Amino acid sequence: SYFLAVTFIPRIFILFYKNGARQWKIEKVLSSFYFKTFDKLKLPYISMLKFTKKSHFRKIFIILIAFVLLIASGKNIVPVIGRDVMPPMDTGIIKVQVSFSSNMPARESLTRIKGFTEWLHKQPEVRKSSVSIGSEPGVLAMGNGALSGEANIIIHLTNRFDRDASMWEVEERIRKQLSHLNGAKYVNVYDYGATPFSSIKAPVVTRIKAEDFETLPNIASKVREKMLNVKGINSVDINWNNDMKEVLLDINKNKLAFYGLTGTELSRQLAMKGVRAGDKSSFSSIKSQGIKVYYNKPFDESIQSLSLLPIKTEKGFIALSQIADIKTGFTPAKITREDLLYSIDVNGYTGKRPVSIVTSDVEKKISELETAGYKVSQEGNITALNDSFKRLSVAVGISAIFLLIALYTIYKSMKLALIMIPMLPLSAIGAFWALLFFNKPMCLPAMVGLLLLFGIILNNAILLVDFYREFKDEYGPFDAAVKSVQVRFRPVLMTAVSTIAGMIPLALEMAVGLERVSPLADVAIGGLLIGTVITLVFIPMFCYWFEGKKTNTE
Repeated sequence: SYFLAVTFIPRIFILFYKNGARQWKIEKVLSSFYFKTFDKLKLPYISMLKFTKKSHFRKIFIILIAFVLLIASGKNIVPVIGRDVMPPMDTGIIKVQVSFSSNMPARESLTRIKGFTEWLHKQPEVRKSSVSIGSEPGVLAMGNGALSGEANIIIHLTNRFDRDASMWEVEERIRKQLSHLNGAKYVNVYDYGATPFSSIKAPVVTRIKAEDFETLPNIASKVREKMLNVKGINSVDINWNNDMKEVLLDINKNKLAFYGLTGTELSRQLAMKGVRAGDKSSFSSIKSQGIKVYYNKPFDESIQSLSLLPIKTEKGFIALSQIADIKTGFTPAKITREDLLYSIDVNGYTGKRPVSIVTSDVEKKISELETAGYKVSQEGNITALNDSFKRLSVAVGISAIFLLIALYTIYKSMKLALIMIPMLPLSAIGAFWALLFFNKPMCLPAMVGLLLLFGIILNNAILLVDFYREFKDEYGPFDAAVKSVQVRFRPVLMTAVSTIAGMIPLALEMAVGLERVSPLADVAIGGLLIGTVITLVFIPMFCYWFEGKKTNTE
């Protein structure tokens, strides 16, 4: 833009005005319209400057009013709109997680989910879907280690302009349909991209850690009940539980010795599910593959048939039940660990409510429980949110320092450099109200919008300060300040109006995907509406106030 401003734009002016600055007919009409309408808007700003000239109390009074509005807006609006990493977006992709019993085989899970998929593809909004069940034991995969009783479904919808129902309305319909699914422990329906990072399992994750894993499922169940009562959470699940059935063998050592067996010899004859019995490799250079042994029929059908499993001894074959009592119990299907402690996650899936508000409500509910001996933390979107806002705040602080240095270098006056800085936070008043009006959370696109807003406000402030510095010796401090408003009002107004006009399609989300960045436009529009007014009042006032003192002293 700088390159164009010093090369291309002057050439355009020479081309258009080579015969003098004569106006075309359309220019005269538009110019007449401007002077009869918008030009009169500068009169209130001039009146405000004359009002503040009469006493320092009046200057301090309007400054206090502005900062009180800023503090009140930030304190009351931000908690209402909430904070989130990204605003809700109708992506047209829905993810569904259905958890059956941990003991259910994959084939049975597929059979139970089949009726739902048939209903799903009768819905007019659905284009296609895919279903995956379980994961391969002992194989490292880029997934979540799902069990054979866990189904993951990805549903693709038509884009939001080609359907009447929003994605969240379709999700609610799917949720109701799955509530009738036989044997489902958990049903989670949420929009694709609900978390900013793939490593975050759910928008709200309450992680509980302890030294003893056996007590974790109990406290996790209590936390789940509390989270289900939080507004904005549609479903809650627990990543593991003591619900997988296992067979326990109580070996009779005397009988084992009678038949001439040891515990090691007996274990070699038992096919432990998923345990490697050996390795196979065709070539020495190729990584070996594990060999796993499973029971064949009829010994895999029931506990009773397992008791008849033949065991080879020195005295011939005997049934397993002759040397061991067979019992059943429950064990975790999987166990997770973190920081040398056992951990369990209670995952909450939200709708459009901002994650900061939901997480705050979850923490209040959990505080009602007795959690002594446990470490409870929030590991969902709130962690990415806090980290991103912290990094962005540091970046803004560093930028402000460089900005001050640049302005001081240009103006050779720290006062003129400093009077521009208060305009930046004061313009955020309009940004807060715009987010409230458009019902958007304070998110990363909104923060980027603030940076854009600050740049425009600063540019307008520089226009006023430059004119003031050029004419303060000729007109005097106050008259130069008034003159800066009279002369620079049009370019300041043009900058604000043109930016707002360009941001309107973005704010109205007139294309698929603009939901993600619409808060940027909302902040820019609201901030410019208020920030332009504040700039036209405060910058000239600060100039003649602080620079006037310097002139009088000289």
